[in-house]
Order: sequence, then structure tokens, then C-alpha cells
Amino acid sequence: MELESWILSLQQGNQEANNQLIALKENPDSIQMFLACLKSTQNPIVKHFCVVIIRSIFSKNIHAFPIQFQEILMNEYFALIQHEQNMTIRNNMAEFLSLLNPSPENGLISKIIDFSNSLLITENPVFVATGLLIFRNLNIFLPEFSELLVHLSSIAFRFIQTDDFECRYQALAVLNSIIISDVDTPLQNEPEFPKVLLSLSQKVNNQPVDPKEASEIFTALSCALQSEYPLFFEYIPVIANYFAVLLRNTNVDYSIRISATDSALDLIKVGFEAIGPEIVKLLLDNLVIFSIEMATAFPESEDYAFVENLVDSLDTCLEQSDIFNIFYPMVQNLFNPANIMESRVSLTILSSLVSLDEECTLENMDTILQFLHSGLKSEDPFIPTASAKVINKLCSDIQDNIDMYIDDLLPLLFSRLNMLDCIDAASRLIDTCQELPEDYMNYINCIITIIPSNPNLVDRLVELLISFIDKIEFINEDLFDLLNPLITNFSNYDNLKANAVSFFGSLIKVCPNKTVSLINHYAQIACSLITETGYKENTQILQFFDNVVANQAPEIKAHISNILQITLQIININPQHERIMCEIKAKNQRSTANHGNEIENEEDEDEDDLYSYVSSIYVEMIQTAAFLLGDICKNFTADVGPHLTNIVTFIQNKMSDIYSGPTVFIRILDQISEAFIALNADISPILTILTDMIAVGKDLDEDSISAIWETMSLIMSNGGKPLVERYAPEITTNLLAIFSQKKNFYLDKRNSYDFKKQYRAPLFQTLNTFIDEMGEDSLQYVQPFMPFLCRMNDTPTLKSNSDAALTLAKIGTILPPSPDSDKILEASMLSSLNNITGKKANHNIANAFSTLLCIMNARPALLEPHIQNLIQGCNQIVQQVIAGQQVSQTVVNSAVTLWLLISQITNMQNATIENLTNALDVSHFDIDMPDLVIVANFVAFCSQNPQVFENLKGYFIQIASYVFASSQSLIKKIPANALNILIGLLKSNSNEDILVLLQFNRTLMMRIENNICLLQGGTQQ
Repeated sequence: MELESWILSLQQGNQEANNQLIALKENPDSIQMFLACLKSTQNPIVKHFCVVIIRSIFSKNIHAFPIQFQEILMNEYFALIQHEQNMTIRNNMAEFLSLLNPSPENGLISKIIDFSNSLLITENPVFVATGLLIFRNLNIFLPEFSELLVHLSSIAFRFIQTDDFECRYQALAVLNSIIISDVDTPLQNEPEFPKVLLSLSQKVNNQPVDPKEASEIFTALSCALQSEYPLFFEYIPVIANYFAVLLRNTNVDYSIRISATDSALDLIKVGFEAIGPEIVKLLLDNLVIFSIEMATAFPESEDYAFVENLVDSLDTCLEQSDIFNIFYPMVQNLFNPANIMESRVSLTILSSLVSLDEECTLENMDTILQFLHSGLKSEDPFIPTASAKVINKLCSDIQDNIDMYIDDLLPLLFSRLNMLDCIDAASRLIDTCQELPEDYMNYINCIITIIPSNPNLVDRLVELLISFIDKIEFINEDLFDLLNPLITNFSNYDNLKANAVSFFGSLIKVCPNKTVSLINHYAQIACSLITETGYKENTQILQFFDNVVANQAPEIKAHISNILQITLQIININPQHERIMCEIKAKNQRSTANHGNEIENEEDEDEDDLYSYVSSIYVEMIQTAAFLLGDICKNFTADVGPHLTNIVTFIQNKMSDIYSGPTVFIRILDQISEAFIALNADISPILTILTDMIAVGKDLDEDSISAIWETMSLIMSNGGKPLVERYAPEITTNLLAIFSQKKNFYLDKRNSYDFKKQYRAPLFQTLNTFIDEMGEDSLQYVQPFMPFLCRMNDTPTLKSNSDAALTLAKIGTILPPSPDSDKILEASMLSSLNNITGKKANHNIANAFSTLLCIMNARPALLEPHIQNLIQGCNQIVQQVIAGQQVSQTVVNSAVTLWLLISQITNMQNATIENLTNALDVSHFDIDMPDLVIVANFVAFCSQNPQVFENLKGYFIQIASYVFASSQSLIKKIPANALNILIGLLKSNSNEDILVLLQFNRTLMMRIENNICLLQGGTQQ
């Protein structure tokens, strides 16, 4: 059967033809066949099909086609374009030309420009439209093409008023591209441009207009304002009023008004002051009214959700508290359980509002909880879904405080476990909280009960169960008896085997005795399930292996090499998105009549949604594999030692993965660096990767930049003083550029002295690492930051205030004692004393305690007048925990550590056995917490008092376990006498007793044994 016949037979559902065409599509050589068919056929269906397939083959295999062939293809398309009558086919051909790798070096771009110009000079709107479309898709909106752009802007400006729709549309699109470019053009001084654009926009309000054209008109208005075209600014109030009227004009099509919303929001950002408060309010109110109208008319659509961006539109214009006070009353007024769509819009605005300011959110949590309670009780599915989204946002934006509300939120979510969004929100809530609710077994039993009646939700319900199990920090062998029948049942079904493997893996930590004999069985099942296209199943298998590795079952060591190979194999899977999409579509097809359309429907809108879904599960798979790789390198150093250099090279190559991005690979580098240190290998290549990436910072996404700084700090801390000294000059140069606002994408838009949330901790952590590792030698690097730090510390409203106070305190403690250094310490002390009182975010409270701890450790005399206030503050935190109130564990640890130090320095004058017992009872010190040095010294101090030592011995054994399970760099900072006492405590107990203290975490047990072995040859002096 010839190619044209195969294509036409797809409409009759010919499966053989479909299979043949899929095979051809995967073969780069077949591009010649499709080109020949395109040239010979007169059938528009066949033409369109060939154009689409040629584009697909070429874009996926561009490097397989030499420039000579590309030039042949270009010339063929030139000829076809000039004779093609069908606009859609002609436009598809025109767009294809931009894929041909045109550049000045290979000469293709000049030939395409000449061809496009030949179309423009015809003055025929049909060909002018095509010529403009070609130009719009070329990479010519650059200063080196300024003369061409001047010529192009002149032509486009003339044709935006032509009667031909396609030509008018393409002219507008070209003008928009020119406007947002960095190239000066006559348009900037063209007095008629604003008037013409406003005249075109008025047509939208008064007569039927194609939605595509309306969208380009709105984009032109938005681009002109954002690019600060001076001639447009006098028209800002007119444009604002125009949008306010348009949004309420029910004679204008919904799709056109939807496309106007982005431009209206951009207008508020750019012209807030020029618009004036009355029109701003009118515009915001009308945006909300239109959102309700959209939600009512199209309840299944998410188009109404543009209201999420209302808060952001004022982000650069007003203080956070002022924005909150504008929108929160709006949320309260709109929320009405009797009016579904108003409530839906209200909750959608609320979901963006809770991300605005943590303290404002916390102050209003009582009423927010009332909204969520009503929302999750609603019988209409839209309202619980919107409520679940608010809870997801709360988990992100008040995560340090979310434990305070888990008893309010979790029962509500569990009342709606028949809804996917509520299951996901419950999982997110459990993952975010620091401790499980006391009645967690009731929740687990509830999930087990509803799984059989909800087969379509099994995947998500199992993930929710795993979230609960992952949070259990003690042995509970009875859980195995409860859950094993469910796991065994899953393993009997091919489509649920991956769930069974992942589910079983989560129990290894909690039920070590009852799972150990089955690990090999499930490992064999896991290995049999790995495929190139099973992204989700591969992720579940990796989660199983991650649990196996993390919990160090004794027989696992023999399998580490195999697990490493599987992990690298999965990371190296080339994206198979289209194959998976075809598989998913094939499963969803309900009749053979639709079966042959897999290729033809490539440009459907739902195709984009499907591609986005497939991409997301691919990214999750890569991320899970990357973190497992980091764990293997960290915990099985000897086994992977010979491969470490190759692993680093492998990761560096994966940084450019366009699907998963660099963030996940950045974050595992600190784990791999620990393996290098353990093997005494040169760690600098890893740090070089990161410093090189920082040089191109603004070309990365925000998560990646934040991850780079955080990981650099961890690696330098792991590597110690020599590594820090080596890289301090280069890193300081980059940091100074940030603090002095030369790289303003780091900065908070509301205040040029503050940083965006995701950068605060990593940037200050880097400075603190300099101080911690180099001591006085770090002064040459950190002193240039003093003016910035002092400004931040003196401004309580800045979010970076507490970070700056902590860093200032550290600098003050390494400066020689003097009035100047005392002044620095006093400033940070006063700022921190203010932060441990009042309603502050947990991050700020924890920083405040850490700052006071730093000052107390170095200059206790400065804090002597405040001792009773400090003890009262520490005791208040402890009593809150004892009373059952939810307090961030970070805050608890900082407060308790300060109390222990005060007790030591004041020779137990401010402590009783009861108070110390209470304090230690609520503490769960983090393994790599730097303040463990102070805690270890407190243990040594108490050893001088046999009664105190004996009463607190159980806590001290646990502290000794944590110290020796931490990093070598931290252990080296602990004095020899303290280390000897801690070793004595451990040797007085069996390994089994210590394992119980560590919640049977064999990884930590192995670290303890290794670290003590390293000290056998001589304790740190």
C-alpha cells in the first residue's frame, strides 16, 4: 500500500496502516518518503498529515540531518509555500523553517530572510501574513538585526489595520515580539501606535472579533506597558477602564474575556499608581465577578482560576499586610456555603493569599479553619477540592507551624477520602508534619477499610498509608500482621504488584523482624517489574530499594552492587514520553473508530495535558532514583568507592536533563561528598561543578539556585577548613554581588534589602559556614557584608532579620573583644530577644534562640542581665510541648540547648533535675545539628556531679548515640574529655539497646561503629 493510501485509511480505523505509520515516524530516513508524498498529493488531509510528521521527525532527530539536506528541505518548502492555498498547511510549513538550525554561520538564516522579504514586497495580504509568520518564528529579535526590525516594524504597523484577518493577526504578533525585545525601534516614538492599538481594542467591546486576534491585541497592550513605552503611560487610566468594562460585557465571548485577564493583571502591576485606587478596586472587583461567571458557566473548567493571580498583581505595589487586608475581607464576603461558585472563587483566592505572608496567615488561622471546615463538609465536590488546595498551600507556607493544626485538618480530609484531591492533601499534611497524631492507628484502619470499595484510588490511598508509616519512629511489629494481607493481595495482581513492593518496603523500618525474611522475595519481584516506559512502577520500585538501603538489613550488603546498577539504569532511561502517551491513549479508546488517530491528534489541547502528566511522573522517577543514588554513596561508601568519580561525571552530564532539571542532582552532591571524604578523595571537583553553575545563576530556576547555595554550604562543612579556604574568595565575590543588588533576581520585590524566601537560609548558611570552619580567618571574607547585615538586623519587618542577627552574632564572637564587637553582639541580642516573644514564624524564633545561644557561649556576661528572661522563654517552649501544644522541633531543640548552656555556665544555679528532665524529654536532637557540640559539653559537665549524671544517664546515652551518628566534621569539634565520656556511655550499653534508641535505624548504628573505630587510634585533642 502506498503512503497516501495508508494515511487516508487511518480515517477508517486501519490498524495495520496505523502501525506502519508509527514505525515510519520513528525512522529518520522516512522523512524523504513523507516529503515526496507532500509534493505529489493534492489531498489537503494528506498534505497536513505529511507536514506534521515531517516536523515531528525532524525536531526529534535534528542532528541526524546535515546542513546540505536542511538546505534542500528549505528550498522545497519555499516552493511549496508559494503555491499552497490552504492557510493552515501554509502556516505549518512556514513555522517549520525556524527548526532548520538557521544561523549566520551556515547561511540558512539569510536565505530564509530573503525569502520572507520576497513575500512581504508582494503587498498581497495572504503572502504578507506568511512572511510575517516566518519572521516571527526566527531568532532575529536581537540588536544585531536592528535594521531588519526597523523595516519589519514599519510593515507590521501598516498591516495591523488591513481587512485580512490572518495578515492583521500576524502583524500584531510581530509587533509584540519587537516590543518585548531589547531592540530600539521607531515604534517607541510612533505617536499613532497607542491610538491605533486602542482603536483595535475598542472593536473587541463593540463587534465580533476572532479570539486569536483579541488575544494579540491584549498582549500588545500588556507588552507595551511592561516594556515602558513612554507614549502609552498617559493612556493607562483609559486602558484600565477599558478592561474593567470589557470583563463585565456579557456580549463578548468568554474566551476573549479570559484572554484579557492576564493583560488586566499585568496592567495593575505596571500602572498601579497611575490607575488610581478607585479604578484598581473596580478592576479587581470585576475580575472576581467574571471569575464567578466563568465558574458558573463552565464548572468543569479551571479557566475561572485566574483569580489566583490577583494577589500577585499587587505584590510589587503594596506591603504584604496591606495586600492581605484588601483580599481577606473579600474572601470572607464571598464564602457562602449556599453559593457554590462564589465559595469556590473565595477559596481559590485564599489559596494564593496564605502564600503571601506567614504571620498574617497565622493571625487569621481561626477563621481560615472555619472556611476549611465548611468547605470540606460541602456536598458539592468543587468546594472540598478547592479546600484541599488551600491545605496544600498551608503545608508549603506555614510548614513549621502546620503541626498545630493537624488535629483540625486531618479528620476533615478523612471525611472525604473518596476524592483524589483530599487524599493528596492528607498525604501532604502527614508528610509535612513533624509528628503523627496520637490516634494515627485509627486513620490507618480507616484507609484499610475503604481501599476495597475504591479500586480507582488504590494508588493514592497506598501512598497515604505509606506517608503514615514513614512517620512512625518506633518499632511496631503488629502493623505487619495488620497490613500484610493487603500487601499479599496486591502482589497477586499484575497492575498492583508495584504497589505491593513499595508498600512492603515502607514496613521494613517499622517491622524489621517480620519483614527481614521477605526482603529477597520482594526484591526479585521489584527487579522483574522495571521497564523503560513504566515510570510510575519504576518509582515505586526505587522507593522499595530506598527503604532497603536506608534500614540496612544485614543481608542487603550483598545486593548493593545490583541496586546501584538498577538505580543508574533508571536514571539513564531516555524519555519515552510519546510511547507512553500512545499506550495511555490506547487504553482510553472506547471504539475502533477512534483507534487509528494516534498520530493525527498530536496537536490537540488534551495532548498537552497528557504530555505534562507523563513528564511529571518521569521527573518523579528520576528524582527518586537520584536520591537513592545519594543514599547508596553515603551509606555504602566502600562498595561504591571505585565508581565515585564516574558517578560524579554521570551526574554532571545529567544536570542538563531538560525534563528533570538540575535541582535533584545538585541536592545529592553533598551525600556523595561525604563518601569522598570518607575515602580521603579530592572533593573539589564536586564544589567546582556548583561554583561554575552559580556563575550563570539567573539562567537557572529558583529552586536550583537555592539548592546550589545550600549544597555548597553543606559540602564545605563536610570538607572542613582547607576546602572552605580554597573556595572562599570565589564564593565571596558571588555573594557580595547578591547582597549589593547586582543580581536582583535574588531580592524580595517589596524591599531591596530583603531576599526571596527560598534564598534566605542558603545564603546566610554559606556565610555561617565560613565562620564555623575558619573562625577568625574568615573575617576577611565576612566583614564586607557587615553594612548589609546591620541594616537587615535593624529592620524588624524584614523577613531576613533573624538570619542577619544570627550571622552578626557569629561575626561578633570571632572579633577580638572590644566595644565595637560588643556593640555588634548587643544589636543582634536585642533583635533576638524581641523575636523569642510575640507571634513570630518558627524560623525566626529558632534563629533567635540560636543567636542567643551563640552569644551566651562566647560572651555570657552580655546576657547576664537577661538570664531570667531567657530561662522563662526556654521554659515556656518546654511547657508548651508538655501541655500538648504543637511546637516546631527546631524551636524546641534551640531553646533546650540554650537552657542546657545556661545551666552549665551558671553552674546549675538556674536548673533543677525536674526542669532538665522535662527539657531533655521533649528534645529530639537532629543528627547533624551543630549545637550537639554544646550538648556534648553539657554531658561532660554533668559527669562532675554523680547524682545529676545518674538521673539523666538515659538521655545522655541517647545524646552519645546522636553525636557518634553525626558527621566527622562535627565530631572533630568536640573536646577529647567529652568524647571519652560519650564513648564510655555507649560501651556501657549493648548494641541492641542503642539500636532501640535509634528506632532501629541500622544506617545510624553503622555510622556510630565506624566513627568510634576512627577514634580508636587517638581521641581528638
